[in-house]
Amino acid sequence: LRLSYCLIDGIVHGNAESHGVYIDDTPGPVVIEHSKIIASGINVLVGGGSPWIPNQRVMSDGFVFRWNECTKLHEWSKDRGNVGVKNLFELKNCHYANIYGNIFTNCWPDNQQGMAILFTPREQNPSQYGKPARPAPLSGMTKVRFHNNLVTSVAGGIHVLASDDIG
Repeated sequence: LRLSYCLIDGIVHGNAESHGVYIDDTPGPVVIEHSKIIASGINVLVGGGSPWIPNQRVMSDGFVFRWNECTKLHEWSKDRGNVGVKNLFELKNCHYANIYGNIFTNCWPDNQQGMAILFTPREQNPSQYGKPARPAPLSGMTKVRFHNNLVTSVAGGIHVLASDDIG
């Protein structure tokens, strides 16, 4: 999948979590480049649910996120309680990622602490939609490179966890 030269805008779901781009349960490769993503919840989320394909490593064939802009609208800071603002970029389950040349702006405490970038390995939502839990022993992050990015006008920069702290 290649997503290039796109404007993803107006992604707001009240106080619930919304996603500008949500990638889950694919081995990749996925390339997102030269795009602007404006979303109130999480602008870009990779991983987060247990894989539907057993024993699959999410993004094992690669994820490239380059030359993009992720931002939140200033007007959302005045609409707290009605617009759920979270983070700009989050990896929960991703192997072989290269994130570079991006601009990440405008993130403040609201539905989370205001961290712009999160690398938080998770096996989240083990039981979804009334279906039985699916174990995901391969959840995590390996070979993730974050370089030559600008993170500005945020309450917190980058949060890194070595392992899942809620499971």
